[in-house]
Amino acid sequence: MNLVVIAAIALGLLLGAATGYVAGRRVVLFVAESASRPSVVRIFGGAAGLVFLAPSGFAAIVVGGNFGAGLGTSVLPDAIGVPLGLAFGTCAVLAVCLLAGSLSGALLGRGVSAFVALPHVS
Repeated sequence: MNLVVIAAIALGLLLGAATGYVAGRRVVLFVAESASRPSVVRIFGGAAGLVFLAPSGFAAIVVGGNFGAGLGTSVLPDAIGVPLGLAFGTCAVLAVCLLAGSLSGALLGRGVSAFVALPHVS
């Protein structure tokens, strides 16, 4: 495999993970603001983000790499379009997948925190 392609994939994974972390954190904190137990929402959101990391990385390379490389080739010449497309496609798919995972975990945590906050019947 070409060194430029490997560097483009690594850059896309790094930027996608950073973007997904920042966006996921903001969404989880927004969901946790009005929860009865915000710590539960934050824990569920963070745990779901970590669980989604490995499958999202695979999906980012497969889906984002193919889509980005094809799009980059159609817009720019092959020598520059493929690496840029790989980086942008991988970054976008990884960030969206991590954001979706964090949001689903935060919403699950929101439901659990609402359930835990209910009064106990003796």
